[in-house]
Amino acid sequence: MKGWILFITFSIFWLNSNLYPIATLFPDKKPMINKHTVLFNSFQGLDVLYLNSLADNGQFMGVNFAIKSVLLHIQSNDRLEIDFTVLGRASARFRLASESFNLIHADWVGGLGLDIRYRDFIFETVAYHTSSHLGDDAIVLEKETYINAGWEAIRHYINYQDKDWLLLSLGFEYKASQRPANINPSRLTVFLGFLVDFLNYDVPIFIESEGEFLKPGYGPNIGIKMGFYLHYLVNNLLMHREVLGKERHILFFQYYYGYSKIGYQANRKENMFIIGRTFRF
Repeated sequence: MKGWILFITFSIFWLNSNLYPIATLFPDKKPMINKHTVLFNSFQGLDVLYLNSLADNGQFMGVNFAIKSVLLHIQSNDRLEIDFTVLGRASARFRLASESFNLIHADWVGGLGLDIRYRDFIFETVAYHTSSHLGDDAIVLEKETYINAGWEAIRHYINYQDKDWLLLSLGFEYKASQRPANINPSRLTVFLGFLVDFLNYDVPIFIESEGEFLKPGYGPNIGIKMGFYLHYLVNNLLMHREVLGKERHILFFQYYYGYSKIGYQANRKENMFIIGRTFRF
């Protein structure tokens, strides 16, 4: 019996020193982030947006604050790492040139995630809850119909990163429950997108596009976005200073057409031109 105990103990130490699977609680590392923010707001950073509705010429200001934190990090070698994460986001939209800078909505998102990187692939899975609340100004001053919406869903992405400049994405989302029952036009949707990023070639520009395909009979949600890495552009290229955090402070121009990403307006169409500034932590 003692022999088996010694054998098992030796095996554990041998595996730990040779295969070195390392698990770290609350690691000091940035999470793996899906850079696609054309259809969805990112789960890391602060976005300040100007939105121009091309359908009704409405002008809005949008604010999104989000954070994604790694709870447990596992890395067995240079080719495989796993993150268990917690994430949250708060977003709001205000109508410009209104009676009192009218609050249109306030949405909240919270969830848990599992990210797996294997070689050039990143597999991202998020289970989340959305709670969407209509703003008091919209109810009182704009006579909006009172609807608070919410749902629970699971979203999964497969990302392929090629040579640090091209990202290809394929994913799906399934809304397991929703309130009201038909607030979303489709319970199951499929995503297809790409990102071309020239930052690693000292050109602080990126271009991305993504489509979300709904059930038959409904048109897709389409987003196109072009952005500039201001932190790198100003400090490195213009002032010739070596900087860290190259991706911080992004200025972007975006076009979106499809169903609204505001929770209680999820069954309404939007046609938006957006100018935004993103601050990444």
